[in-house]
This record gives sequence, structure tokens and C-alpha cells, in this order.
Amino acid sequence: MERQRRKRWERKRRKRMEWQRRKRWERKRRKRMERQRRKRMERQRRKRWERQRKKRWERRKRREEEDGEAKEEE
Repeated sequence: MERQRRKRWERKRRKRMEWQRRKRWERKRRKRMERQRRKRMERQRRKRWERQRKKRWERRKRREEEDGEAKEEE
């Protein structure tokens, strides 16, 4: 009787431990995924920003060249 109860208790305990371990692992995994997602987003944002900066710079350069040509024609 006592042994059966202990056995059952051990089984429950083991199950609970397993469940907690899985839960913890899942939490860590989710955190890791979130971190990767953030990094990826940041990288994309930076790339986009660099592209826009380059375009702006080229536009300004072209405008300055056109202004220079216009002044020479006058």
C-alpha cells in the first residue's frame, strides 16, 4: 500500500519535473527566437536607412550639378 502510494507520488513528481523543464526550455527558446527577430529587424532597418541615405546624397549631388550647369548657361 505504502509502496504503491510512493510509486504514484514519484511518477507525479517526475512528470511535474519534466513539465517544468519543458516549460523552461520553451521559454528560453521563445526568448532566443525573439532576440533573433529583433536583430533581423534592426539589420533590415539599418539597410533601408543606408539605402535612403545614399539616394538622398545622390539626389543632392545631381541637384548641385544641375545648378552648376544652369549657372554656366546664364
